[in-house]
Amino acid sequence: MDWLRAKNILIVTFIVIDVMLLVSVFMNYGVIEPLKEKQEAEDALNILKSAGVQIETEVPQKTPAMALLRVELYDYNSKNLINRILSGGYSEEISGDEHVYKTLTEVLTVAPNGDLYYKSMVPLIFNVSIEEGLLNFLTSKGLAEPGMYIDSVEKQGDTYIVKITHQVDGYFLDISYMQAKIGPHNIEIVKHWLKPVGYLQQRKRVVPAYKALLSFMSGVQAPTTVKDVKLGYYFRWDEAASGEAVPVWRISTDGDVYYFNAYTGKPER
Repeated sequence: MDWLRAKNILIVTFIVIDVMLLVSVFMNYGVIEPLKEKQEAEDALNILKSAGVQIETEVPQKTPAMALLRVELYDYNSKNLINRILSGGYSEEISGDEHVYKTLTEVLTVAPNGDLYYKSMVPLIFNVSIEEGLLNFLTSKGLAEPGMYIDSVEKQGDTYIVKITHQVDGYFLDISYMQAKIGPHNIEIVKHWLKPVGYLQQRKRVVPAYKALLSFMSGVQAPTTVKDVKLGYYFRWDEAASGEAVPVWRISTDGDVYYFNAYTGKPER
């Protein structure tokens, strides 16, 4: 037997088998799936355009694995916090299911759903920007929080409207926010804030953004324009004092915001 020839045949055979295995791996786990998703995304965008849905933003391509986020409401009726927010002595009364705390120049109202309303009849005066001055004020009152992000500053006449959103590990957390109205004679603050307390252990890969966009298309009246698509967390807290915020795709148009479960692509109710 020609052993050299047999050896070469065996080497070639093993190379062919390795190539076949490599192709099989790519077909199931490698580059084939991303190429397939890219084509599906392009097809979805064409469908949206044909249906009268204009996309004026970059559609995210990443589909990370995300876990549910455990959140809960703050206890704003804590005496230590009340003493820090209000200057000097205060009176306390209960109006319906709300706790109201008052000084000569300040009113603090705490609602049972976790909402906090603050008003001061003393104007804010500072020699820095509106953003920096507000953040300094919130810090001095114990109202500043980790993850605060100034989303927008709008001037309406002689009043500034500042909207602050909540970010956790780079993702938005809705519906958790603060809004301040800074006028020449007073300041008003609404705080609707969630407290993150940790993630659940199980992580699951989210669906591509284009699947949420297709769900969005089926539920809106065309023509419409999508201004923003972002991945984050969402929690409805109408009644619950704690629970799990779910990963969502948030789709924003000119005047509305829509949330779609990032595990399924279906609308969040």
